[in-house]
Amino acid sequence: MAKKYFIAIGDPNEEEGFCYELPYWYQYMQDNGILKLDVCEARVERGAGYFFCLEVCECGEIGNCGKLNCDFYKPRNGKSGICKNYGYCYEPTDKKITLYVKDEQRKRLRQLQRKMIECEKELEAIGTGVKNTLRDHQVDQKIFHIGKDQGSIICQIGILIENHFES
Repeated sequence: MAKKYFIAIGDPNEEEGFCYELPYWYQYMQDNGILKLDVCEARVERGAGYFFCLEVCECGEIGNCGKLNCDFYKPRNGKSGICKNYGYCYEPTDKKITLYVKDEQRKRLRQLQRKMIECEKELEAIGTGVKNTLRDHQVDQKIFHIGKDQGSIICQIGILIENHFES
């Protein structure tokens, strides 16, 4: 069984509950623009009375899995017994490691971050231009909104301008 890791407690990117193998964390770093991430090794939690259901991605109490309790129950041997979806619960250990993005990935991430900043500036400029256009045409701006946090412009300009010029 491959080793699994939690994000280390105290890391600014800390998430609760789930542990994954290293390839997942490297992809997570790439997807979120993270250059450095502290993780700690996970170990199987023994004797806690819980299991992790791989089908529904939730923990359950041992004894609550079976034909009578779950629609997803599939015995490993095809007849009865432990379910194919039975997984272990894990707990973090003190063994901590730091993951770094590879140099070529680091360069790509920095390029993407710069591009994102450029796009945000362009969106801001577009929003200012649209507001000025609306002001110049004396169009009601009440439902105009720039969703800067989402990185998109949300508005109903077409309807507003169409209504303005029809009246």
